Amino acid sequence: MPTQLDLEYARRFRERAQELHPEVVRQVRIFGSRARGDARLDSDLDLFVLQRGDDRAVKMELMGLAWDVADELSLPYAPSPHVMSESHFQRLLDLERRLAHDILSEGVEV
Repeated sequence: MPTQLDLEYARRFRERAQELHPEVVRQVRIFGSRARGDARLDSDLDLFVLQRGDDRAVKMELMGLAWDVADELSLPYAPSPHVMSESHFQRLLDLERRLAHDILSEGVEV
């Protein structure tokens, strides 16, 4: 289960991302060890962002925003943003990739 700080970080990221690109950000989830509740002190925060379209500039901006929000909150661990287009994520699902399965099965949507 994510901590309050994890959730605050993800919510603030989502709000800022949707302000910048309201039609692009489709979904934000925390996944990985922080979602499962077995994170160590040095574990990163895996953040999945589902992006409408495949605009590389928007993707890079969202990845940078993940770090900006972490800095604003003085997050004591690193964010690990995974920004994917809907088509790329669907390909991962079709290929039965573990990453896609983990995002869906353990991810906590914010």
